[in-house]
Amino acid sequence: VLTIKEIRDFWHALDQAAMSPSIRMALRLLLATAQRKGEIAGAEWNEFDLPERMWTIPASRAKNGLAHRVPLSELSLDLLTRIREVSGDSQWLFPSPLGDRPIQAHAIDRAVRNNRDGIPVANLRPHDLRRTGATQMTSNGVQRSTVSKILNHVERGITAVYDRSSYDQPKREALELWGRILAETVGHEVDSEANVVRLQRIRGN
Repeated sequence: VLTIKEIRDFWHALDQAAMSPSIRMALRLLLATAQRKGEIAGAEWNEFDLPERMWTIPASRAKNGLAHRVPLSELSLDLLTRIREVSGDSQWLFPSPLGDRPIQAHAIDRAVRNNRDGIPVANLRPHDLRRTGATQMTSNGVQRSTVSKILNHVERGITAVYDRSSYDQPKREALELWGRILAETVGHEVDSEANVVRLQRIRGN
């Protein structure tokens, strides 16, 4: 789990890291949303309802085979507008330079390994960013049960079978809290009004 200082150092080190803009933005979105690396890498624009500020990962792409709703914080929305500027007209957020497909999850791992000297966090792995987001949320008062929903962990037992509520509101509150903490930590200014204009432009596309 990254410390606050390590989060700040990591975020800013990405600006100078020898990696594609797509992978740089994928790592930042991973930290902001606390979702799985593979689900980030393969994300498609049609999974996002930007006016509703919701990302729905389809069951076919979710690790546990269950569709998963991820509320989007102001920071995540801001990152998405920047990602759109890089991805252009691609159906994927992070198109591969090798053909008509998204980047592969292992490309994110490789990019981090190749920049170990430039990223001042020892032995960093992309999954550590997901763990860091989860830990920061619980450390700031979010219930573990809510964080578990955000992470889309498998639930077992008869209660889990019947309790299929998506918990959208507590998930939204938790991710918005984490987004504010993260933006303040790294000094990332989020312009909500500019986001609205950009989102309208993206929706028009």
